[in-house]
Amino acid sequence: MIHTPQIEKAIHKASLLHRKQVRKGEDELPYITHLFSVFVILTKYTKDEDVLISGLLHDTLEDTPYTAEELERDFGPRVRSIVEGVSEQKTKDGIVIEWEDRKRGYVQGLETGPEESLYVSAADKIHNFQSTLDSYKDNKEGYKKDFVSKDRVLFYGSVVEVIARRLGDNHPLSVRLQEMFNSYKDFLKSVYN
Repeated sequence: MIHTPQIEKAIHKASLLHRKQVRKGEDELPYITHLFSVFVILTKYTKDEDVLISGLLHDTLEDTPYTAEELERDFGPRVRSIVEGVSEQKTKDGIVIEWEDRKRGYVQGLETGPEESLYVSAADKIHNFQSTLDSYKDNKEGYKKDFVSKDRVLFYGSVVEVIARRLGDNHPLSVRLQEMFNSYKDFLKSVYN
């Protein structure tokens, strides 16, 4: 695994920015566990420091007061671009954007964003799928309570399709993402049938 002063700085920044957040699920794990997991997944597919940093910071623009300008100041324009490529716009002109529109915007961002954003998105989704399977396999009612929208399969399917098309179906990250997506779909069938 790669460890540099900039990665250490990103670990500190992510830990501070997300320190009061927890993951959904019975365990309510500190949110930083997700960011570390995305980082570890990414290390299997790249040694690119900016991509690894982006994995640690991929939710900062969405879920913390940290701004794109601060991100660029602290980690450079490339990290900013990668993170912006996987960040949903939650409001526009002070109005909350509906879930479906936010997700559609996310997919459009993957279509046009930097290739490195595809790596971060794939690692993020792989961990989200794995976490869901681990946390809810014996608590399907809890899943329905915590995740209201049934349209997640459509959204995730679009993400998987864009990543496979842009990285290639045979790219190891695309293959792993597809495997996890298939397991997630099987889980959802068991929840809603």
